Amino acid sequence: MKTAEELYSERLNRIKAAITLQKNDRPPFSMNSSAFCVKYAGGKLSDMVTNVEYGNSLILKAVKSLGVVDCIQGGADFPPMMGTVYLSPTKLPGRELPCDT
Repeated sequence: MKTAEELYSERLNRIKAAITLQKNDRPPFSMNSSAFCVKYAGGKLSDMVTNVEYGNSLILKAVKSLGVVDCIQGGADFPPMMGTVYLSPTKLPGRELPCDT
């Protein structure tokens, strides 16, 4: 079994090779799907947006269990910044939306 350092190096090199259009063992797989990961790991979306640490732990749990993910594009969303990040008003689960929507 590879160490965390070996896996990190392998995945980083895969991403760098893809960016520079070099031959690769496979295309890198990057996820930007925090809501999917939280649901996949058995959590509630409302808990993800009220407890960033909890949300991140579920995202990592899901990514580890999927196994083919080379990187993620961010962790759990931070509610006070979501409108700024997406340049639009946002509705949050457990506030303006049902707890798991």
